[in-house]
Amino acid sequence: MIDYLLKMNAAAYDAVKTEFCGGMTEKDIETIILNTYKCICGNAFSFCGDIIGGKHSANIDGGADDYVLQFGDTLILDLQPEISGVFCDTTRTFFIGKPGKEVRRAYENVKNTLLRLEQLLKPNIRACDIYSEMNAITEEYGYKCPHHAGHIIGKNRSIAPEFLSDNTESIRAGNTVALEPGFYKENCFGIRLENNYRITQSGMLRLFDYSLDIENFIIEV
Repeated sequence: MIDYLLKMNAAAYDAVKTEFCGGMTEKDIETIILNTYKCICGNAFSFCGDIIGGKHSANIDGGADDYVLQFGDTLILDLQPEISGVFCDTTRTFFIGKPGKEVRRAYENVKNTLLRLEQLLKPNIRACDIYSEMNAITEEYGYKCPHHAGHIIGKNRSIAPEFLSDNTESIRAGNTVALEPGFYKENCFGIRLENNYRITQSGMLRLFDYSLDIENFIIEV
């Protein structure tokens, strides 16, 4: 089922890029996403997530409101659909118009953090060690992520252990986990990327191979 949900998220991201037009609000983006889900599975899903653009994206999380997306905005789409008690949780960041050097550099740093962090995933690694490694990587790139490094996905959208400094629980083979580093510049912009993985006996299997190439998330206006 999680593979089906991840395909729904991929379709939603595709739809946002294809259907976006000037003057749209965060709520309009939410409508695109929900309509995409409905086309795939009818009303058999529930949904929550973060749909935050412009300065709102620096606030880390939040539901869609009437903010009109502007040229130069980033748009964080953290999508968490559920069907029959199964969840997925992925994030991509879009750009309204071509991003400047600062934003592009921040995006590449977050992407590289995610790709390096996922190499740690294996049975019996502790949540706090994943968090510590995220901090070490982000400090190397010159930024600090102000939230957890990720979490396990189960019968709720996020279940213990969250990957935080004080959590010594370990992940196990068979767990489905999310990694989600982010960069947030106060009152300016935010960037977050998130993939889902299944922990195997020897490492991990990436479940969501949707592109991370920044060029695929630039919406020309």
